[in-house]
Amino acid sequence: MTSNFNVLLNVLEQKLIVIGSASATTSDLNEEDAEAALIFDCSALCQIGNVKGNLIGMYALSPPLFELLAKHLQLTNSKLARQYPAVHYGVLKTLYSHCAAHEHFIHNSDLFKQSDTTNVMSLTSLTKDNFEDLLKLHHRLIVNSHLSCHDTKKLVLNWLAEIIDALPQEDNGLLTLPLLLKLSHAIIDIAYSDEEEICNLCCRLLNKIVKRQRDLDVSFLVRLFDLCRFWLQSNETSIHDSYYAILCCLPVNILTSKFPTHGTLLSSKNDYSGFASIVKRNHMNTPYLGTFTTHCFNLILGYILVNHQMPRMYATTWLERLFQSCQRKSNNGASKDEHLPENQHRLLSYEQLPNFGNDALIWFWAIWECAQFCVMNKLKTPLGKPQETFLALE
Repeated sequence: MTSNFNVLLNVLEQKLIVIGSASATTSDLNEEDAEAALIFDCSALCQIGNVKGNLIGMYALSPPLFELLAKHLQLTNSKLARQYPAVHYGVLKTLYSHCAAHEHFIHNSDLFKQSDTTNVMSLTSLTKDNFEDLLKLHHRLIVNSHLSCHDTKKLVLNWLAEIIDALPQEDNGLLTLPLLLKLSHAIIDIAYSDEEEICNLCCRLLNKIVKRQRDLDVSFLVRLFDLCRFWLQSNETSIHDSYYAILCCLPVNILTSKFPTHGTLLSSKNDYSGFASIVKRNHMNTPYLGTFTTHCFNLILGYILVNHQMPRMYATTWLERLFQSCQRKSNNGASKDEHLPENQHRLLSYEQLPNFGNDALIWFWAIWECAQFCVMNKLKTPLGKPQETFLALE
């Protein structure tokens, strides 16, 4: 298997796998055949990995299967994850299958038995560090999740949910361990994903963490509050309701500590709400491009002034679709980015904000564009002459 793996690493110009004192070997297969062979190898290893611990020891595998999959096969290699997502997912799925068959190596982990000196078996066990290594692997995969395919991200998050459910119920301090707390912070980062399914999976995970552990780290709870505040503005009902449920579980002192003290709302370092404010200001400084048409103006003002309803198919997405239709080159051929100053960061633009399914932001864009349309046309709009337009808006 490692020889086939080295074929791909050779293509990526990465360091080849060397196990023990043996020299690196490379299969004579081409890239495509090596990839297919590796996926087959993963399927075969699943059968071996599912064998219970006392039986798999009889195979005398060297290195052990967990070590081969988690350490030697480079699951955190960003180039491998990008260029060979099927192989990356296959290896991770094989590791998951092996760990699930052994209850994720939780019960013989030294992570929970640091004060237990009488349990000699836990100290001499070959798998006593597996759970800790597994959590470190999950942390690196989540931090670099932008390099992984959608299915890989789903697998990692569902796997973490299983691990949290499998943690010993009698120990209430597990989630305050530094490694698990670090992992919880990483989950908050990926929860700002623009993929609805990933966002919901993160919400499910965070909900489990909050309900399981009441005395969580304050910095984690503050960041979780910021996350909930951001997604409460989502136009997806499922996301809005899920994060509202988490918000209701947060301690009162965390909620009240975010109230204004000197006229401004307190925010954590990674609060996306502050980022959204910068995006709004940058959009207000962008010159009028002419892509917001009379039709757009009619749709928005019709909805606001006379409650004109959209077809059921577009009832929740019409405004976002309208926004996307305006992100094109203007009639004079100049794109939006050409008007931005050189020192203005391109990421701080509306279309780059994580998951635009955000009602507060999209309505700000709509109202601002309507106001600009009125100014540019000197209040001569479909609502009538300047005086009529002014009265209608008033």
